[in-house]
Amino acid sequence: FDLIQLPGFKFKKVENLLLSLEAKKELQLSAILAGLGVRLIGSENAKMIAAFFQHKFGDLPLQEWFETAKTVSLEELQNVDGVGEKVANKLYDWLHSDRTKVLINDFSNAGITLLWKKETNNGKLNGTKFVITGGFTNFSRDELKKIITDNGGKILSAISGNCDVLLAGEKAGSKLKKAEELQIEVWDEEKICEKLSIQPLSKEEEKISLF
Repeated sequence: FDLIQLPGFKFKKVENLLLSLEAKKELQLSAILAGLGVRLIGSENAKMIAAFFQHKFGDLPLQEWFETAKTVSLEELQNVDGVGEKVANKLYDWLHSDRTKVLINDFSNAGITLLWKKETNNGKLNGTKFVITGGFTNFSRDELKKIITDNGGKILSAISGNCDVLLAGEKAGSKLKKAEELQIEVWDEEKICEKLSIQPLSKEEEKISLF
């Protein structure tokens, strides 16, 4: 298989991916990016990348999306909300790889089509733009990103006048100082739980949930 030649792809991983593609030939772009193991791209920033391309180009077929995506400059990818420079660099390299071109062609020939997410205006945080910094007691940063996006909010990678809320944990550092200078609202972990009526699991409940 051509897939086996890609870094990090073992036979079993390729077999599982092909089986899942055969079973379901309509896939969201975020699922493809995260499922292929593009370096530094996880499930949450894959959603942000997919949302960027959908907003910029509309609901394109897979092959057309790939050819169009390659026209986006590295600088523009680096400025995608919630992505950041390192992830953007990896995405740019992936888009311009000959192996990726072969892979997308194979997917198209196999009948894989893109299923674009329908935008909704639902959610308690609808349209609110967040930057996350510091460490948190009850949630990882990825969990907080998911909570925010599931409730209609957006994630930014850097503090600017475009940010609505800084979600700050322990050792928030320079981002907290800049948010205060820009008079950006600052929430802690307790505040977002209160806003979204979330009850974090106690340590005992966490232990029980593991079994």
